[in-house]
Amino acid sequence: MIYKRLSSQTDHARIIFELPDSLWADRVFVTGDFNQWSPTQTPLIQERDGAWRATLDLPAGKRYQFHYLINIEALLKRSDLRIEFRLQPGQMLFTNNHWILHNRTAFVDYAELERRRHYIRLWLQRHSAHSSVGLS
Repeated sequence: MIYKRLSSQTDHARIIFELPDSLWADRVFVTGDFNQWSPTQTPLIQERDGAWRATLDLPAGKRYQFHYLINIEALLKRSDLRIEFRLQPGQMLFTNNHWILHNRTAFVDYAELERRRHYIRLWLQRHSAHSSVGLS
């Protein structure tokens, strides 16, 4: 949510950027043309009610573009939120990139051609009546 309030500065508006308490994050920043797209200049602070907020007084009468940057690195390192496993020869793994964050550990392949892994990455898309729109 974005709220616009009166500012104590003349010809400015107080803008409150807010994200919900349900957001899983370590740190959150807002970056935009108002801070020269700095990825760290404007942090949102998680307040007592759990919501993330940043308040800026910006010159009134202008349009601003912005993005939220959400750092979840510490969450990804939590052992209670992770699962690690090895695929055996002949096994497959299907993941849904809309629901799962995933990665692979470092891999060093065999020098012998017959022992090298055969790795294929395939993207499947299910047709749907719903359309999706990318928002910036």
